[in-house]
Parts: sequence; C-alpha cells; structure tokens
Amino acid sequence: DTPSGFRYTVSAQAGSMRVKPANVVEAVERVKLQSLQSTPHLNGVSGNVVGYNTEKDRYQVRLASGQTVGVRATSIMWPNNTNVRIFGLKGAPQHNGKWGKVMSYLPNGRANVKLDTGAVLALQPDKLSVRAA
Repeated sequence: DTPSGFRYTVSAQAGSMRVKPANVVEAVERVKLQSLQSTPHLNGVSGNVVGYNTEKDRYQVRLASGQTVGVRATSIMWPNNTNVRIFGLKGAPQHNGKWGKVMSYLPNGRANVKLDTGAVLALQPDKLSVRAA
C-alpha cells in the first residue's frame, strides 16, 4: 500500500510532473496471450504491455508484428517475477490491495503469487493487475 497523497515523479522532455499511483501502469515485456475467443490465432503469442484503456478495461499489448491489441486481464499470462497487485478477492479480502510476484502458473490457469510475507496464493488471472489502483 502507498501512503495517502503519494505521487510518482515522472520526467519527460517537456519537464516533470507528479502522478497518482492510480494513473500508472507498469510496462511489462514478454506477456503471453491466452484464452482469446474472438482472435484465437493470437493465443500463445507474446507481446509487451504498453498501456491500459480504463474505459474498455483492457491492457494494450504490442505484438512483435507491431499490431497493438486490447485484452482483458484474464487473457494475459504475466511473466515470472512480475509485480502484480491483488484485487477483487471475496473469499480472502484481506489480500486485496497487496502486491506480490508471479512465481509460476498452474495447469488450471491460476498464478502462484508470492507475497512479501512469504505466503503463496493461487489466483485467477482476473484478480491480478500491474495497475497501481
């Protein structure tokens, strides 16, 4: 969790600005697409997360071909050691908002996520985010 009022400082050519964590998406390389229904030919294809569309609730993934596709969290396999935020748990809400690292994926599609405490949770992909909020 970040302290109330916390802001990232982002530097660019035009200067720097302070940004709320909710407006930050980690750029993750080598994600793998899975479970795509409308474009099944992209299942198993790798790409890089380059943004997030809040209106459509989709990560923007740039493929090696140069094409950028919008996909739901359930269609992304995060690489091992990716920092992810946990959200939307109903059975164990005490973990919502915590951060962990993806350790591996189970055959049932769940990700093993290791928390700072050392605990490992097996979570559905739609309960993981690289967005700060």
